[in-house]
Amino acid sequence: MFNEKEKILENLYVESTNRKQLILMRFSDGRAFVVRPDTWFTDENDYDESDERYEEWECGVFEIIRIVSDPSGKWSQGDLVEITYKDYPEEIIYDYKG
Repeated sequence: MFNEKEKILENLYVESTNRKQLILMRFSDGRAFVVRPDTWFTDENDYDESDERYEEWECGVFEIIRIVSDPSGKWSQGDLVEITYKDYPEEIIYDYKG
């Protein structure tokens, strides 16, 4: 059964199949980017699969088209931002026109 974060990530995956669409993502730390879908892949931690700490998760990579807000000043237009269940947006607006 999916937890809430996994449901959000699954929905993001389904909704971002159109690589031309723009998506607005707002994060709890104040970051807000207009992004375009790039790549999806599965990642894992460095533990062996037999280790109970082993974990695997889906990752979405998005290209930053425009920075709406970046309190850290670390991001630039054209950068790629990775979205996982560990750091997912608190708000997502699909087919963003603003």
